[in-house]
Amino acid sequence: MTRLNSADAQTRALDPGASVWVSASAGSGKTQLLSDRVIRLMLGGAAPGRVLCLTFTRAAAAEMASRINGKLARFATEPDNALQEGLAALLGRPASLTEGLRARRLFAQVLDVPGGLPIMTIHAFCQSLLRRFPIEADLAPQFDVLDEAGQRDLIANAALRLFAEVDPAHRSTLGDAWRRLSPTIYEDGFPKLIGALRRHRDALARLRAAHGDLAAAMKVLYRRLDVPFGTDERAIIAEAVTEGRLDRQGLSLAVAALNEHGGSNDAKQAAGIAAWLENDAEGRMSRFGSYLGVFLTKDGTKRKALATKAVVTKAPGAHESLLLEQARIAATHDRMRRAALAANTAAVLTVEARFASLYATEKVRAAALDFDDQIDRARALLVDKAAGAWVLYKLDGGIEHILVDEAQDTAPGQWRIVEALVDEFYAGEGAREGQRTLFAVGDEKQSIFSFQGADLRALEAVRERLMDRARSAAIRFDDVPLVRSFRSTAPILRLVDAVFADEAVRAGVARAGEPVAHTLVREGQAGRVELWPLIEPSEPVGVSPRATPLEQEQADDPERRFAEAVAGQIERWLDPRTDSERADAMLPSRGRPMRAGDILVLARRRRIFGPTLIGALKARNIAVAGVDRMVLTEQLAVRDLMALGDALLLPQDDLTFACLLKSPLIGFDDERLFALAHDRGEASLWQALGMRRNQQPAYAEAHAFFADLLARVDFAPPFELFGGLLARGGRAALLRRLGPEANDAIDEFLARALDHERSHPPSLQGFLHWLRSSEGEVKRDGEPARDEVRVMTVHGAKGLQAPVVILSDTTSLPHRELDLLWSADNAPSGALPLYPGHIGLLDDAGRAALDVQYQRQDEEFRRLLYVALTRAEDRLYVGGHVGPKGPPDGCWYRLIEAGFDRFEGAMRVGTTEASGFVGEARRFDVAQTRASDKAEAEAKGAAGRPDLPPWALRPPAEEAPPRRQISASAWLKLEVPIASPLDAAAEGARRRGQIVHRLLEWLPDLEPSARPKATERYLGRTSLALPSKERKELAAIVRAAIEAPEMAALLGADGLSEVPLAAEINGVVLSGQIDRLAITHDRVLVIDYKTGGRIPERPEDAPPAYLAQLATYRAILAQLYPDRPIRCGLFYTARPVLHWIQESVLEPFAP
Repeated sequence: MTRLNSADAQTRALDPGASVWVSASAGSGKTQLLSDRVIRLMLGGAAPGRVLCLTFTRAAAAEMASRINGKLARFATEPDNALQEGLAALLGRPASLTEGLRARRLFAQVLDVPGGLPIMTIHAFCQSLLRRFPIEADLAPQFDVLDEAGQRDLIANAALRLFAEVDPAHRSTLGDAWRRLSPTIYEDGFPKLIGALRRHRDALARLRAAHGDLAAAMKVLYRRLDVPFGTDERAIIAEAVTEGRLDRQGLSLAVAALNEHGGSNDAKQAAGIAAWLENDAEGRMSRFGSYLGVFLTKDGTKRKALATKAVVTKAPGAHESLLLEQARIAATHDRMRRAALAANTAAVLTVEARFASLYATEKVRAAALDFDDQIDRARALLVDKAAGAWVLYKLDGGIEHILVDEAQDTAPGQWRIVEALVDEFYAGEGAREGQRTLFAVGDEKQSIFSFQGADLRALEAVRERLMDRARSAAIRFDDVPLVRSFRSTAPILRLVDAVFADEAVRAGVARAGEPVAHTLVREGQAGRVELWPLIEPSEPVGVSPRATPLEQEQADDPERRFAEAVAGQIERWLDPRTDSERADAMLPSRGRPMRAGDILVLARRRRIFGPTLIGALKARNIAVAGVDRMVLTEQLAVRDLMALGDALLLPQDDLTFACLLKSPLIGFDDERLFALAHDRGEASLWQALGMRRNQQPAYAEAHAFFADLLARVDFAPPFELFGGLLARGGRAALLRRLGPEANDAIDEFLARALDHERSHPPSLQGFLHWLRSSEGEVKRDGEPARDEVRVMTVHGAKGLQAPVVILSDTTSLPHRELDLLWSADNAPSGALPLYPGHIGLLDDAGRAALDVQYQRQDEEFRRLLYVALTRAEDRLYVGGHVGPKGPPDGCWYRLIEAGFDRFEGAMRVGTTEASGFVGEARRFDVAQTRASDKAEAEAKGAAGRPDLPPWALRPPAEEAPPRRQISASAWLKLEVPIASPLDAAAEGARRRGQIVHRLLEWLPDLEPSARPKATERYLGRTSLALPSKERKELAAIVRAAIEAPEMAALLGADGLSEVPLAAEINGVVLSGQIDRLAITHDRVLVIDYKTGGRIPERPEDAPPAYLAQLATYRAILAQLYPDRPIRCGLFYTARPVLHWIQESVLEPFAP
């Protein structure tokens, strides 16, 4: 593999003759690079339909397709000089004439590709593959693909079936496993546990495959932990408390010595030992936990002192007995811990295996696949020895080049699919004529989707395997780094490089031994990075002594005060009041003030800070797009609609009905609601509303509104019920109160109602229960940019950028969860799973595995910081809020603060009280030293803009109305003879004639030797249902027609079938289509096939419409070929017979 420097990296990455692995830093233009690579391949002769592009998201696929189509459309229409400039920039050299002509045609070729360019996500590719080969993949041909809601439904069904199988009254392997896990699984623990296990599904499948089955794998695990198979901690305790294991005499002497020579603590120790010794074996088992506390600390380590110095000095034998018992108890505890670890792991894998089986059954019943299944089935299909060869053979001719976007986030299972395809490039006939290439682009520094299976270490192994395959096939494979940043200004890039200059911070972000360094492209453009002082807790000031606890907490809520400070700063940018504010709001590189759409606020966690900031921005009437994902059932508009549904189901529920009354759908205020609720006796609010509806118009309107819906609820499906309500003013009422951003939640709510009706019986109660239990998280990625402040998570902002980025949520560390671990020892059995349940059960190997897991979390935490910092184009602001303890070491704020310490030029600026920040901010600015982008664009446009031609300055002439094309018979108002559909003989003749007509249309284009077989295949079609005798008759007719001497010239190489033509004759546009046309150097022959059963005795007796048709053809062709005689004839296919029509017969019908 050749590694290139940055000087020629861009050019070499586009070389269509080489496979390339591109490591593209943030802002280096990888999307543009991918698009240009596709165009380069097509310019080099690759068919558009044979260039497969695999992207990480649908939005990325759409963006790439848009860029490619846009550039190709310009190639097709722009002037030659502009085309040559564009091609030279793309190719790095002047384009040849052939390349220029090919570039002109590429847009039309792409439009002709069925389904468009094959640019899709890996899941979409797998789905198309499985749709094409369902039988080979052992799938139902019409399988469905589950969305997230459908997947949650099937998972819930499988979980219910699992719980039903756990019978407390009967012992079973599954029941024992569930009883072991249930004490550690809380209300939401089981879904989390299943989710965690599903993330390890590939590794667990490999484990079972390596050992044959789950039981064999568990036996290996028990041996590795040095625990007898099937033993748990209770068995270890039972063995430890038997009389044969106790030194009762030595312990009794120790108890006496502690009481006699020791102090109060010694007496407590003695009492604990004595109380335990007084029990029988069963009692000692039940109290073994308290007995452990005599000798071990809470974390399981040995106590340093078992007795005071006096006891040790005066009774050394007793102390020795205590030490021996401590060693025995410590060893027992260690065995207990290992046995519990083995039993927990066996239990969780037993539950996982049964759940996986039940979930698979649910999917089979539904004939559906989830997203993971698509990858697994496609991978199995490609690597299967039986079907894989066939599938790869069928695909091999259809894929010549593969491009993979976001390589760092492509999971190992997905890479195996790519590898299976690429292997054909380098093996056997796959390495045939014409270079076939792989192009992968990504950035290890931006790998942040490990929760979706991405693995940097596996990625490195994939790259090495592909390199070896290319080397063995003598194919060039370049490793190209792209470090030029087209996105960010100098201060941002300097800060990024400074933050990751520390080797400890850089670990796991960049490749080992490589620095994080960027090359600036935006020279001379203004930029800024600024580190705001942290918002810290302060004493509540001016809070009333009678304030509620919530009010007191809000008065000193650092998160709320930080949100207010950020919102205030944004308000000053968008609506500056002073000269200094107006200057601060300018973006010099763009030559304009800041707009709402320029600002992107990033948070690491979805529910931290984002909702608080959105509320603060809305309070200032600042347009805000909302978070990139929303939980549907938490949106106010949806909660109001669900409250309406709940009230319709149970109007007697006063709390729910009160919520409905106060919602925008009805709009009661507190006073009106109190007046209705007060002094109503035992009546419900709904009953009180009915009794008092004549007292106020508002009561009457509310009663009529609810009564109407109550009358509909038992008969209208949920979608119809809510859709009608929203159409009749409900949506407008919600938007008036909640703002236009509520539209997204309302639309998604209606979409969910429709989805529910497709897969469930339509009922309001069922829909509301389904919606609440399905989490209802909605992704909002891929939306068109609007002039609104965006508040997003860093994960959601991956692939996006903004002129101004505010980085919040910078003072926390990664959340630690004890997940399924994998032992990293060098045992012959390989890595084994470990599920401790709690950290205290881990042995040394388990703690090493946990350390590896935490290390990888920390590395991804820092890669996420890299992604966050590099979203900024012109300005980057960093802030946060902390609690009493301050920011922890290793948090983003501390890392960025250390980055500021590493480069010169940063200054400290004071903050004003009005800003909401207290203390000094740290800032690094670069001034604008060149014309702004806007000025450069205007100057470039003015320089390259030619003078308008005179015709462009004149108003266009009035366009003539379009003229309709008509046939000759319609123009002459002649009737075309049509046989009666009740005439069976005529219908049969017409059908036979159509068959002969069709054969005569394409048989002449075949070689004479191939015509009999082709005729036989066509006449033998099931759709024609022709008897054998009739097939033979028709074949003879066709053969006779083709072999007839008078038809030889027409059916020869010069003949054309189904030739359309049109011309203006005497002010009328006449059109038609000639069945058979032959043009030679000395004549033109025209034949029109007639399929009717009635054949005139003489040519001149043909129906007038037929003659007018031929006369029209003759007149049009006479304009094209005035120097050649034109002969016209009618070929009646029913017999067959050819009638040549004399010119004198056609003259009266000439147009």
